[in-house]
Amino acid sequence: MLSITVKAEVKPGMHETLREVIDVFQNQYGESEPGCEMYRCYVDGDQLVFTELWQDQAALDQHMQTEHAIKYVPVLKSCVVNGELHVQAIVSDEVHHSIV
Repeated sequence: MLSITVKAEVKPGMHETLREVIDVFQNQYGESEPGCEMYRCYVDGDQLVFTELWQDQAALDQHMQTEHAIKYVPVLKSCVVNGELHVQAIVSDEVHHSIV
């Protein structure tokens, strides 16, 4: 399994555009994509967080080559400070779900 966390700071005045992009990724595609176990997007004030769980790197690579990713990732980057998405990836053979 491949767990991805993406964090970014939303630019002032870009929240509406960002929410449109989030709708595309989370509600129109997201978990319906092959190899995607979980796809969540959150906006809290000026903070953006994506949490994703993919079966493997190949599934994530396939996602990044989809028409919607190619179209909307640049739009997403235009909505965040310096166009920077801070990505953390954790690879594990096992995924443990817990509530803390």
